Amino acid sequence: MKRFTPELLERFGSVDDKIADAASEEWERTHQAYVTHLKSIRPQLPRPLRQMLRRFCLHDAKVLTLAHDERPFFSIFLKIDKPSDPLDRFLELNYRLARAPKFVRPKSTQQGEKPFGWWLYDEVDVLKEEPVPVFLHSILFTGGWELQLFFFDMTYSRLRKILFPKDDLDEECQIEELEDDSTMAGLMKDCSR
Repeated sequence: MKRFTPELLERFGSVDDKIADAASEEWERTHQAYVTHLKSIRPQLPRPLRQMLRRFCLHDAKVLTLAHDERPFFSIFLKIDKPSDPLDRFLELNYRLARAPKFVRPKSTQQGEKPFGWWLYDEVDVLKEEPVPVFLHSILFTGGWELQLFFFDMTYSRLRKILFPKDDLDEECQIEELEDDSTMAGLMKDCSR
């Protein structure tokens, strides 16, 4: 992350008012600079990415899973907190990678924070324009981990339901029977409600 670094986020949440206030002012300047930068590169971004940035606020989305294939694809499944449209509750982001994803380990991990549990902040940039554009999506997760995705293109899909095996039970989701298949209801849990 060039702008919204784990260190800035840590200072922003400091119990020392001087440190937190200074970080808050820096955060505001950083945010304005990033918004200006994003406006300048928006026309170069892939259309699905522009649509996603306009339509969704991914801040504080719950990360359900990250998936990387042998083919050059990387997917992120998210549960959006308080979407404006109920059909936007679950998203899959799918990136066609230009190179392997890079995970940046935090210098220090916040105690009690689950790594990759929640999407905190993200930054988008254009790395290379010609002959084939390459883009960077840097994502800061809880636990201080950063994921850097170098990609040619991306898509997103709204998902109606997400199913998890019973042994991955999460206190936020209850096992509920699926309307269509009672056999599957015994094997899976539905977190779409």
